[in-house]
Amino acid sequence: YRSIEEAGVPFIVAINKIDKPEANPDIVKAELAENQIFVEGYGGQIPFVLISALEGTGVQELLDLILLQAELEEAKADTSEKASGVVIESLVDEKKGISATLLIQNGSLKRGMFVRAGETIAPVRIFENDMGDTLDEATFSAPIRITGFNKLPEVGVEFKSFDKKKEAEKFVFETSGETPSVPADAKALTGKEEESASDDGSTLGVKEDVFVVPLIIKADVSGSAEALEGEIKKLEKDGIIIDIIKRDIGNISEDDIKLASSAENLIVLGFNVSV
Repeated sequence: YRSIEEAGVPFIVAINKIDKPEANPDIVKAELAENQIFVEGYGGQIPFVLISALEGTGVQELLDLILLQAELEEAKADTSEKASGVVIESLVDEKKGISATLLIQNGSLKRGMFVRAGETIAPVRIFENDMGDTLDEATFSAPIRITGFNKLPEVGVEFKSFDKKKEAEKFVFETSGETPSVPADAKALTGKEEESASDDGSTLGVKEDVFVVPLIIKADVSGSAEALEGEIKKLEKDGIIIDIIKRDIGNISEDDIKLASSAENLIVLGFNVSV
């Protein structure tokens, strides 16, 4: 909620699972109020709707409420412009290549165009909606998947579309900054190059009562990798440091193992990937 509040984004609360016999929306509203989220009728003006994703109850009301909220906020877009929006997920498909799920926020995207997201470019050829159906064109508010990126796009970066590849390449060149070089080993990645192991096995520069757990995280999609890192970092406490050496998408590779072998006691953690 703090992130939503800081960004000034209007939102709606959907209270799910009302089909369950033990469902008690009033308790949920009270818990929301305890976290400074005051819905209508509970001391605030934040709109809410009761839904059941299982039975479909309240879903139409939720959609109507979203449209009403968009109208009140005067949210507008122009279908005549070239599509732009944000990357919401990215993954590596062993057969197809690098894919990204994009949310179009303005304009329209057509087959044959090119998409630029951060430092990455993809032709709009393998072009699908959220159900996996092939598309020829999509417009604002649509989640789409594009396959064929030259590199893995970062989640959260904005994308723009272009009629020609040269236009996309030129835009990347004009807006890109210095790309940091990839360190050769785990010591460089962790920034602990000045530390070395002593005769008794302890690490110089680290307190004796501190235990460092170095990790490499590999996952099927970027969202899973990010969520894993967030949850693992919660395990940190006095005397335990979780050191994420690398977080990446795709199967655990020989390069990952080489990197792991350059640091002592490094763990490679894979989520929904193979070796």
